[in-house]
Amino acid sequence: DVARGCAEGFAARGRRVLLVDLDPSASGRPGGAGLEALLRDDADVAPAAGGGVAVVHAEARRDARPQAFEAAVADWLDRQRGGFERIVVHAGGVLDGATAAALAARADLALLVVRARWTS
Repeated sequence: DVARGCAEGFAARGRRVLLVDLDPSASGRPGGAGLEALLRDDADVAPAAGGGVAVVHAEARRDARPQAFEAAVADWLDRQRGGFERIVVHAGGVLDGATAAALAARADLALLVVRARWTS
């Protein structure tokens, strides 16, 4: 996907990269830590050995994420800045505009990806 490609591009240039995948459809993808567990344990992510991409996935949820969760993610992202040169957040279509804007401000890259002839 686009976010993973951007993260891998940064890593190919020798950057330490954190990819945070908030898209619930990504749950169960191989590799990566669980975001909810990291938040609960107040834990940081170790950069991938020798550079590369460290991946964190959010759990799949059917209900809306509480505002407190979004604030915790924003604070956690700020804390990760010390270990990574680039942070890429994949939000999919799951975040409202205000939340997406707040998290995008903490990322190094914000892209809007659209599909031609597709609406919801």
